[in-house]
Formats: sequence, C-alpha cells, structure tokens
Amino acid sequence: MHLDRQVIAWGLAAALTGAGADARAAIQALDEIRGVAHDFLLAAAGGEGVDVEVGRLDARLRLQRCDQQLTPFMPPGGRTSGHTSIGVRCEGSMPWTLFVPALVRRAQDLVVAARPIARGTILSAADVTLVTKLLPSAPGGVLVSPEVAVGRVALRDIASGTTLNANQLKAPQIVRRGQAVTLSLANGPVAVRVAGTALKDGTLGERIPVRNLNSKRVVEGVVLADGRVEVTAARPLP
Repeated sequence: MHLDRQVIAWGLAAALTGAGADARAAIQALDEIRGVAHDFLLAAAGGEGVDVEVGRLDARLRLQRCDQQLTPFMPPGGRTSGHTSIGVRCEGSMPWTLFVPALVRRAQDLVVAARPIARGTILSAADVTLVTKLLPSAPGGVLVSPEVAVGRVALRDIASGTTLNANQLKAPQIVRRGQAVTLSLANGPVAVRVAGTALKDGTLGERIPVRNLNSKRVVEGVVLADGRVEVTAARPLP
C-alpha cells in the first residue's frame, strides 16, 4: 500500500509538471514580441545609421501564444524617429494586438568645440571638430558643418566638447559706424563703385545704411567680406 501511494504521488507530480509546461508553452514570450517590433522598426527607419531601442513590456502580461507568425505594423501616429510605438498583432485562432513603445535614434553630424573657446574668440578650424552622435532628433539651431563656424565670433565662453549652435556665435564685425567704405552699386549689367560712409556697425552679410558721398543720399546695402557694401538697387532710404 505504501508503494502504491508513492507511485500515485509521483504520477501526480509529473502531471502537474506537465501541466505547468503546457501552460508556459501557451503564453506568448514577451521577448519574441519585442524582437518582432525591433526588426520591423529598424527596417522602417532605414537600418543604416539608426539605433532602435524597444521598451520593456509588463512582465505580468499573459497573452495566448499565437499559432501564426506575428504581424508588426505602424499604428496611426507612429514615427520612425524619436519616441514612437509599434503594433504587433496575432491573427491566429486567439487574436490579440499589442502596442510596443520604442525609441529611434539617428546618426547626426554635429560641430563641437575641440578645445575651450573664450568669449570674443574668432573661431579657426582648430577650434572645432565634427562628431557623429545618435540622437532621437536634431536639436534646433545646431551647426552641422565646421565651415559655418570658422570665422565667427564666440558670444560667450564655450567649454571643450560643447555642441555648437547658432545662438553661441555671431558673424564678425566688418564695418564700423562712421568708417569710409566702398559702395558697390549694381544696376543690371552696369556696376559702379563710389565712396561712402557707413552709418551703422555691420557684420558679414548684414544690411546697413550707407551715405553716398557723391549724391549725399543714404542707401542700404549688404556688407561683404572685403569691407565693401553692395547695393543691388540704388534706391535712397526714406
């Protein structure tokens, strides 16, 4: 009798173990869902130069294991950059749909300070370098070409490694108020150069008023790198 009870106990334990294994097999693995979402989003985002980070799913989630291949899809409002979500659907005998959170970062070329830059410094090529970072989106106003930074003036002290943006720099001052300048007047195929006086400080590319010393009229022109002020239409200012 004692032996019979042992046999029954072993059989019951085996049955319970088998039932637990069957139950586990009937539950969809969350890592598999995340993997399907990851691969789909990586392909949708372009693959190269893209990093996809899939968010974790609640470990308490119990979904019936799908008897068909899982189907990923882009839900309304889904994106291939920044914070987004991907839908994963089971279209089998026990259908379900789940939305998986994700973060997509893209490789961005950014200009950073190669060394500490003091306020008022006119940047040279040695002051900046180009680095590539994985970012969810391109920050507004950042510089993406070192050539844009070279020759500009630092408005404040900038630490080494700082990402440079347009608000940290300004164009160098080329012309000062009261300075004698050459006024280049262009009207169709004819271009005339006359002497003028700058009525305002001017940086490269800025429009400033200049007095034509011949006509005594005030015209507005664009400051060029060589200090000339170019006027495309010699119309006097009011």
